[in-house]
Amino acid sequence: MITIPAFLPWRGGPRRLQGEVPSEWRAAIGAELDLEEIETLHLDLSVTDWRDGLEVVGRLDARVARTCGISLELFTADMTIDIRYTALPSASPHAPLQIGVEIQVDLQADDPPDLLDADGIDVVAMLREQFILALPPYPRRPGVAFQPAPSQIDASPFSALKRLLP
Repeated sequence: MITIPAFLPWRGGPRRLQGEVPSEWRAAIGAELDLEEIETLHLDLSVTDWRDGLEVVGRLDARVARTCGISLELFTADMTIDIRYTALPSASPHAPLQIGVEIQVDLQADDPPDLLDADGIDVVAMLREQFILALPPYPRRPGVAFQPAPSQIDASPFSALKRLLP
């Protein structure tokens, strides 16, 4: 088994991170995201130097145990998360945000890089962030659909008055 580093420094040339994420990382991410369990988490990431920071491209494959938001039953769901993550040191001349300058947002463009004060990327924090963005906010067990309660036909505030009429 390949050991996955918990921290990636800014420089170091192309690297490949492949393998199963350690159980203690899965437990920490799952507890923080209020998941029942992350049963498996396999990553296949390519890390390259980008400008004066890093670019991480690849995918995560996970099997997650969740509670259905409708039936409250426990179920497992397979997830595939495509990742394209960029980060720069906060003092980088390539930093996209400048104080006092108007910011224009292009919804079709790639996300701007994260600016970090550290000497590299915390891999666990990056994985947690990717999970947060990919998890459906209202999990549903396959085959379960929301059935609204039958509505009252006489739900009007004047329906009681109708009964008093002769």
